[in-house]
Amino acid sequence: MSTTPCSHHAHESSHDAPPQAPSGCSSKDPFARLNACHQHVLSVLGELESAVAELTEGQPLTQRALAAVGDTLVITQIAIPLHSADEEQTLFPRLRECAPFSQGGVTPMDCMEEDHVAHREMAAGLARATLARDPLALQRAARNMVAEYRDHISKEDEILFPMARELLRDPAVLAEMTAEMHARRVDAKLVNC
Repeated sequence: MSTTPCSHHAHESSHDAPPQAPSGCSSKDPFARLNACHQHVLSVLGELESAVAELTEGQPLTQRALAAVGDTLVITQIAIPLHSADEEQTLFPRLRECAPFSQGGVTPMDCMEEDHVAHREMAAGLARATLARDPLALQRAARNMVAEYRDHISKEDEILFPMARELLRDPAVLAEMTAEMHARRVDAKLVNC
């Protein structure tokens, strides 16, 4: 029997429930990996927000602010593209096969993909403000980025992922998703990311 992503296509048994979400990225639960990445991003952005709050007009950028920007830009260049690929190449296509999304039209996944594009521009804006050594522009760019990511992550963690857990319950599908996410990190030589 071939497996399809949606739970209503898979045979139901007590073994089809999704595994409990352990913490950390080594989980066999793809949603635990996605949530762990979200927590890491929020932690880095929290430090960015705190560091840029100390900046004042006419003063040089502080070492703390520069370090926080550096950490943020590293995750936007390395970790977030892996995470976005996990969603756009692994999770979203499977969700689009499920009712009600298989009927076409605009989906929540389309909105999340639009956010991913906007996030890349926000990272570029953060880098530009840093290169310009403009404390107020850096504060604005950082605050906008932090607010947008918090909103985006909240939508995924509170709405999209719980819905996906209900739709994608087949253990074989979850194992495929986990394997794809792991392979992506092996290819990038970032297995612990």
